[in-house]
Amino acid sequence: GMLILSLSQGQTIQDYPPEIPASFPLVFQNFLEKCLVVEDRLRYTTSELLDHEFIKPSVTSPILDIDLPLEQNPSPFDEDKMDDVLATSDAPRPTLSRLHSEFEKLEWLGKGGYGDVVKVKNIIDGRDYAIKRILLNPHRSLFNKKITREVKLLSRLNHENVVRYYNSWIETVECWEDDVSTNSSNPTTTTTTNETKSNVSDRINSLGFYDNIEVLAPPPVASSVSDWSVSLEEVSRCRDDEEDDDEDVFKTIYVDEDDSESIKFDHSDEEEDEMVEESTNDGKTSRSEETTVTSSASSKSLVTQRFLYIQMEYCEKSTLRQTIDAGVCNEPERMWRLFREILEGLVHVHEQGMIHRDLKPQNIFLDKNDHVKIGDFGLATAQARVTLADSSEEISKSETGDSVYSGVVGTALYVAPELMVTGKRSLYSQKVDIYSVGIIFFEMSFPGIQTKMERVKVLGNLRTSSITFPSDFDEAAMPREAEITRWCLDHVPNKRPTASELLKCRLVPTPVLEESNVLEAVREMLSNPDSKPYRLVMDEVFNQPENPTSSVIYDIEMHKKHFSETQNVAQQQTFDIISSLLRCHGAVRVNPPLLLPKCGSENDANEAAVLIGVGGNVVSLPYILRIPLARFILCKGITNIKTYAIEKVFRARKYARSRPKELWECSFDIISPSVGGLAPDAEVISVVSEIISQFPSLSSQKYEVRINHLLALESILTYCGLDESHHTEALNALASCSGLSKTQLHNCINSLPLNAQQVASLLTFIQVQGPLSRVQTSLRSITRNKHSPASSRARQALHELEALRKNLDSLNLTLPVVFDLGYSHKHHNHYNGIIFKVSAEIQKKKRTAIDVLAIGGRYDKLLTTIDGEQKLTPKHAVGVSIAVEKIVGSVMEENNLPSSTIDVLVCSVGRTLLLHERLRVVRSLWEASIAAETVYDRGAMESMQEVQEKAQERGIRHLVFLSEKESGSPLVRSLTHDPLLRSTERRVPLDQLVDYLLKRLKEVESTVSMKSSSSGFSASHESSTVTMTNNSARQISIEVVPPEKLASHLRKRYESEVMTKLTSLPMMSHIQSKAQICALAVELPSPVMKSMGCALDLSHSEEEFNSSLAHHLHTVSKYKKYLSYIAERICEAKFEREMTFIILYSYKDHGYCLLI
Repeated sequence: GMLILSLSQGQTIQDYPPEIPASFPLVFQNFLEKCLVVEDRLRYTTSELLDHEFIKPSVTSPILDIDLPLEQNPSPFDEDKMDDVLATSDAPRPTLSRLHSEFEKLEWLGKGGYGDVVKVKNIIDGRDYAIKRILLNPHRSLFNKKITREVKLLSRLNHENVVRYYNSWIETVECWEDDVSTNSSNPTTTTTTNETKSNVSDRINSLGFYDNIEVLAPPPVASSVSDWSVSLEEVSRCRDDEEDDDEDVFKTIYVDEDDSESIKFDHSDEEEDEMVEESTNDGKTSRSEETTVTSSASSKSLVTQRFLYIQMEYCEKSTLRQTIDAGVCNEPERMWRLFREILEGLVHVHEQGMIHRDLKPQNIFLDKNDHVKIGDFGLATAQARVTLADSSEEISKSETGDSVYSGVVGTALYVAPELMVTGKRSLYSQKVDIYSVGIIFFEMSFPGIQTKMERVKVLGNLRTSSITFPSDFDEAAMPREAEITRWCLDHVPNKRPTASELLKCRLVPTPVLEESNVLEAVREMLSNPDSKPYRLVMDEVFNQPENPTSSVIYDIEMHKKHFSETQNVAQQQTFDIISSLLRCHGAVRVNPPLLLPKCGSENDANEAAVLIGVGGNVVSLPYILRIPLARFILCKGITNIKTYAIEKVFRARKYARSRPKELWECSFDIISPSVGGLAPDAEVISVVSEIISQFPSLSSQKYEVRINHLLALESILTYCGLDESHHTEALNALASCSGLSKTQLHNCINSLPLNAQQVASLLTFIQVQGPLSRVQTSLRSITRNKHSPASSRARQALHELEALRKNLDSLNLTLPVVFDLGYSHKHHNHYNGIIFKVSAEIQKKKRTAIDVLAIGGRYDKLLTTIDGEQKLTPKHAVGVSIAVEKIVGSVMEENNLPSSTIDVLVCSVGRTLLLHERLRVVRSLWEASIAAETVYDRGAMESMQEVQEKAQERGIRHLVFLSEKESGSPLVRSLTHDPLLRSTERRVPLDQLVDYLLKRLKEVESTVSMKSSSSGFSASHESSTVTMTNNSARQISIEVVPPEKLASHLRKRYESEVMTKLTSLPMMSHIQSKAQICALAVELPSPVMKSMGCALDLSHSEEEFNSSLAHHLHTVSKYKKYLSYIAERICEAKFEREMTFIILYSYKDHGYCLLI
């Protein structure tokens, strides 16, 4: 690369990387860039450079750039210059074949009335075309006029049901006489190299050189000579005769159909008969033509021929002839659809002022999508007045006026009667095509024709003036088919319908709308919301009648779930705890907009719940709170704020017409005008840790923070050779690979456009996780190359990750932090810096799953995307989304969670309801801010026992019973859920009731118990003992006995948690302050723990204790090893340390058991 750049500059280039001049051609600039790329992994190898477009252009045709005279270059066909071109005595020099330079020949298709047809593929656009090659003769004016007519008429047609014309041009071929085959339909050559050399060897001059040495080289269109042979015999028969052959037309056409099964283009062989007839008519062959034939037969010489090429649409499926023979009459829907398409194409032809004159099943093609394409316009003509004279003036030179045309033309089985007149001229109009359509339609609808001879007989009877149907044609069963056939085959042209009339008549069924047509119509309607069709559609959509079934389906998910007061209590408690904590951070609660305009980059295309308004505007419900909150901040012009929101987010369900799935989410965001040393990033992570610590069940799970930087990911992808256009695809793949095995990860990455070495390198990087030092070591191979763009990104990412780590240490984050280079999440397109998630591994249906509690990161990119003008976009925005639904679910699993927020229930006993007295009591309690209610209709709750049971189910702590006898001193019964404590009751004067209840409520601490998933057991155990002193100077020895090794920060958290719970228990107030208490914190379910406590004998000797332990272990099937280890700690505390009280406390579900 340096050498080539120096050569191109004319001086030695020493600076590296060098600057490539912008004046160089783009392809040369790209070539030098591939040579001089800084990353050695991305630098092209020599083999790759050989395939570069600068070395090997995709399409090489340098000879086309030569400035040749206009008449020598292949040019589009021009009818006005046709006669002058063909009459030129000196043929143009052979030129480079456009056919061979722009197309790749695929296969020979068949032989038409004028020449061969071949299937080709365009080198540039890669599409398939059909190219017709026609040999031109300057001495045949009638023949040339027909060719001119076909090209001109084809260029005027543009309809989906008409074979499309693309282009036409003329080429000159120079070849040897012996290279010309007598069979133009055979795509093989008869020339050999030895013959060519022997002919040339006779022309050596006196200097020993060939006089025409250029003939030794391949001809400019040698492939054209070898693939398509030219028939000189056919050329020699040509003569200037303008009369059509009207003899034996019927037989000629029929024999052609019977003997040839190849696809026929243009005409049948009647045109060839015309050419043969012309060659046999003596006295009309020109003297020059005879001389040419004689000289060509006597000696070998180069012959120059000219060919017209017509490029047309390629229909690859079949013709209507094949479809009819295959039994299209047995498919009524398809038959009527094809018939309509024939009429639609014919309407377009007639609207262009044209008549086809040769409609037949062989000239109607079907494309790969089974749609009709009308082709072969060789006999088509334009509407014009033809002078009714005996002279041989050409038809195309007549004046415009009435519809008068020459005949006989067309195929005899399908041609209209007026075209069969034996005179030299006949009057006819576009109705001749309708007659042909009538014959074709009858063949499509009638299943009785089996052989070609039978077809001739049946169609011949139809062509009579009486229109005789075959005997097995049931007119009663097929009334529409019979009426259409009679209408089209009327021998009076004026009584036949036009194509448009036939298409719109009642006899032709209305079309069945196909999906593509419906979509196209809908798109066109939706493109103009102010149009009347748009308003009509919207009115119909929103004025649909009510459907009870749809209403049930919409609410089907709500029917599956029963209402639970406990869930509402847990939800409210969770909201209060989270809101209180976020307010401590200075966050302000905002209410982001519920509905958002639908934007592709801001909504998940598959899961977002999308709605449509009455005006037709499409909106979406929030998929995550990040988007509506960002829009709210931008609309309000906020540049510096801490906000939080606890709102619902929505997911579309897989089945239609059902309510979107609703989930609660908490969003905490910090918007600031500057980066702030990444302190805001650390704060949002710390908030998640604080929320987890507020819920003991979450604290017991092993949550961790996984952090990555998008710049680090992008630098890795660039370093591994992945183009930036595929970075989004790679990030999506990494987001979907979370938690997969190494093999599954490899399969996921394999879908990227990388080779095996690059995939292996990428896998090595994305599997790096752990402390930041390990990440820094891994990225050292990228950062050491300072000139690489990947290096600068990686260095910036490491710098920001290091700053974040220091900030987290300053905030004393309790959760473990893992830096993971392979981490990415599905909303990565919103972020542009640090991204993180808080997750834990949980056991779910006998497998390990990743439970993600929160995700977040820096989303400056999202704000820039929404605010296109970037007027008020803050410089820095970072936030976290917390799955509140998961926290509520953990609270719901608490055994003793109350199902009501009511503290006091006021009721009456006896036969009198005492409604007014109860209302006065409740009123006084409300004024004292005590949550209370009364039962308005006692119903089934008649006895005090029934009332108490209902209250205990709802978690109500106090009952106030009013009676008629003791109306001034109601009975207050305080309920408890502690099995060691009994419920108490007391009569309290009515004026002291409020104070008494306030005092009782303060004594009872309201706790929220939670339950989490258990972890597996390990053979390695570890315990620790710590002595703590509470406010009453009571010493409690707390020993954590886990089933496996615990991290030090978790151990400290459990010790503090156990101490807090034990000191708050009411039973501790009944234990003497000098008593020695040992609390063993274990990870056991409460029923298992309490069963063990009841089975162990601690009141006698150590031998009896061991005997009771052995008997208990014999009765259990799980936790045997762990129970033995716990029993050892109990035995040590009781018999060696002589503890007075031993308390077993489960930090799994916060149950406890007192061992005495």
